[in-house]
Amino acid sequence: MKCKRQLIRFAFVGTMLSGCAFNFELTSQRSALENQIMGKYEELDDDLIVAKPQKPLTAGSLAKKMEHSELEKLAMLAKQNQEFNLDDIEELKDEQILGETTNGYLRLLAADIGLAKSASKEQKSLAEALVAEENHDREIIWRRAIDTDAALSDKDLPKIQRKFAEKLYAEAPAGYWFEASNKQWQQKK
Repeated sequence: MKCKRQLIRFAFVGTMLSGCAFNFELTSQRSALENQIMGKYEELDDDLIVAKPQKPLTAGSLAKKMEHSELEKLAMLAKQNQEFNLDDIEELKDEQILGETTNGYLRLLAADIGLAKSASKEQKSLAEALVAEENHDREIIWRRAIDTDAALSDKDLPKIQRKFAEKLYAEAPAGYWFEASNKQWQQKK
């Protein structure tokens, strides 16, 4: 035990003398939730471990543990699919063919909004496929956020969706189309 403590002390001092620095990132539960909802997952590395509160495992929830792990796998696949489709979605938003709703869903814009009327058949076909995939992926990630946070339940889904839509709007460049609370479409200035 004494040898182990000396080894740890030596490693710590050696690290400090070598000029290595430890980077710590503190996030509030809210920002961690926002990151999870937005799908901004980052690989854990040797220097940083992020822990978040999990729902406690009870005798009744033990049977659901398999469902939870399945949902986790689906959420990881959904995130990968989002990353794969991101460039195409952003391009179609730049071309004013896609927009975001107030409840966090991606939508193909109507012909009288933006430049959707001038979209080619190929663009419309691609846009329809991307909208279906992206919205499915978002729903999985939202469900996973609810599943892993003890403070959330299914009744919080609309709140999560609105928060997601607000964050998308805040981070979007000018020119993207968003549905306003009055259900009218507006271009971000």
